[in-house]
Amino acid sequence: MRKKPIGTVYALCFFFLSAGCFFAAGMMQVNGSYIYSLFQKHAMPHVQNRFSVDEIRRIADGLNAFLRNGDPSVLIIGTDANPVFSEKEMLHLTDCALLFSRVRTLKNCCLLVPALVLISVQLSRNIRQSSSLIMLRRGLRIGAAGFLFCLAALLVYAAVDFERFFIFFHRALFSNELWLMNAQRDLLVQIMPLSFFSEYAERILVYGVAAVIGAEFVLEIILWLLMKRSAKSDKTSFVKNSGVL
Repeated sequence: MRKKPIGTVYALCFFFLSAGCFFAAGMMQVNGSYIYSLFQKHAMPHVQNRFSVDEIRRIADGLNAFLRNGDPSVLIIGTDANPVFSEKEMLHLTDCALLFSRVRTLKNCCLLVPALVLISVQLSRNIRQSSSLIMLRRGLRIGAAGFLFCLAALLVYAAVDFERFFIFFHRALFSNELWLMNAQRDLLVQIMPLSFFSEYAERILVYGVAAVIGAEFVLEIILWLLMKRSAKSDKTSFVKNSGVL
């Protein structure tokens, strides 16, 4: 009767571990160099005429730094003492920095808490017992597959209509409408149009899924080695107990 609850715990732990791997890989893609390359590719032509290449690079680095530490001084370009973005844009960027911090916390929780739960459960059982390792591997497969299935559902939604997905994403994650901007006036949407986010989402998805699959593959190998060692140990114990040796 205890096998089903333990199996569910294993599956949930690996589901959230998969989420943690995805968030970790996704956050690694938020860097100044990549943001700069997307600016060059997607920013509206008049923005590239307004700023020099060096200034655009500094804006990219500043956005990356602001998302990580929330310091508005990193977005001051040139001799002007004010950030390059308007007050409304800075308020939205502040919301983005807060969201980035929460995702970082969520990532750490998804990696740490399930790992501690798995260790605690395994220590309360016989970690070398073959049946326990089999349940652990089954939980790994179910948990990782469950996370990838949820991710695939979001991918289909985004692929059908990315603009609609983009709007849903912002309404779900932000409690205000500061993200609604005017492309004729607001620099933030001029340097980061919808195509910018579409390509960024693709990169995060590719690296995130690769991280999940890679982690599952490594854990599969580790569990396979442990099961092989456990089987060998069980066979040796059986032979000893039978009095052959």
